[in-house]
Amino acid sequence: PLRAMLDEARTKLLELRALKREEQEKYFALVKQRQEATAPGRELIEERDRLSKQMSEHMIKRREIQDEYKKENWKYQAFLAQQRQERNEKMREERARRQIEQERANLERQLEMVDEEPVDGELILLTQTIAYVQKIMDEHNQTQDGSPGTEQKKTPEAPKGDGMALLPKSQREEEYFFAPKGGKKKTEGGKKAKPKNIKHDIGTLLYFEQCGVAAPVCEGDLEPCMKTLEEKLAAAKELQATKAARVEARRQELQRELEAIDARVAGVSEKREAESEDAEDTEE
Repeated sequence: PLRAMLDEARTKLLELRALKREEQEKYFALVKQRQEATAPGRELIEERDRLSKQMSEHMIKRREIQDEYKKENWKYQAFLAQQRQERNEKMREERARRQIEQERANLERQLEMVDEEPVDGELILLTQTIAYVQKIMDEHNQTQDGSPGTEQKKTPEAPKGDGMALLPKSQREEEYFFAPKGGKKKTEGGKKAKPKNIKHDIGTLLYFEQCGVAAPVCEGDLEPCMKTLEEKLAAAKELQATKAARVEARRQELQRELEAIDARVAGVSEKREAESEDAEDTEE
């Protein structure tokens, strides 16, 4: 029975192999038939495959070219950005340089104005007024020392200043603080001496008014007037000294600012020279 089963299985295997061989022959026949049917378009298919392969190669090259273009474009954009930055930096430096020069010019003008500080006119006015009062006092003293009946024909000159001068007595109208007495009065003991009054014109009164002092009208007013004028002169000199100290402090401050500006200008110049040297080294 076992042998019979083996023989039967062997027989079936041979039959199946025969069927397989037949099917393969049919398949090969169909393939051959297909090849014969598609033979006219084979060249087109091969051409299509060749073109597809070339297209793939061109796509790869295009991608490489695009990547290279992106790299070069990035480098170019970076170069343009650097150029803009350098140009903006130069413009900022130029603006800073012009601003520094303007500040320097302003400081120099201020320094010139400080150096040319005008002398206080009040000192001149007080000094001239004191000299005028002193001259009146000297002339009154000379009159007392000389003959009592001699009349003073020469009137003291007013202090000169502000373009004003005292006219001769014959060419000006005299003004008085009070009217002179009409004539001589006789007394039982004899003649009474005239009070010695001081005459001033309008210009002289204006000087005393500017000094803030009442003009002396008699000999008794000369000493108090002189004392007041001297006190005002001392105060004016002290104020002038304070102004001079303040002016000197301002001048030194401006000088320090000028030195600081010079240092800034030197720093900008050194920076430019260093940048020029770096650019030359880069080009080399």
